[in-house]
Amino acid sequence: MTSTAKVLAVTAIVVLGIGLIAEHFVDAGVDAIWMSPIFKSPMVDFGYDISDFYEIHEEYGTMEDFELLLETAHGLGLKVLLDFVPNHASKESEYFVKSEAREPGFEDYFVWADGIEDPNNTNNKLPPSNWVSQFGGSAWEWSGIRQQYYLHQFAVQQVDFNYRNKAVLMDFESMLYHF
Repeated sequence: MTSTAKVLAVTAIVVLGIGLIAEHFVDAGVDAIWMSPIFKSPMVDFGYDISDFYEIHEEYGTMEDFELLLETAHGLGLKVLLDFVPNHASKESEYFVKSEAREPGFEDYFVWADGIEDPNNTNNKLPPSNWVSQFGGSAWEWSGIRQQYYLHQFAVQQVDFNYRNKAVLMDFESMLYHF
């Protein structure tokens, strides 16, 4: 097995949450493992489009696998860092589905805005600003369900949370304490 194949194999095992090779990290002088997002995701953007912040994506294992990884790593003095994504959630998240439907308590969970009337076509709404997404194109996407635009600084499927809403702050604080 080449050294590249060994690294890939080790990465796959760590991501799966098995933790069986953690002692090799310690032997190599590693004191922390930094993991890309491992949460449930439709994988539009390599897991950065999280649909459930409390579940491990099935390709990476289970919560029990992750807990075993933590137990093993901590027992060996290794820290485990998770790449946490507080900016946005997947359009498939329960948060977005509820917000798009204007469910009480979730109405302004994301950044929503009315469109601007198109001066050339009164039946058309234009995005509320000229902001551009990091992935190109408008940072605003129309929701036919809600009849408003939502903000997405990255992929269209990655909807930006509204941190002016105290409930969003409280939910994220709860998530951080959970892990």
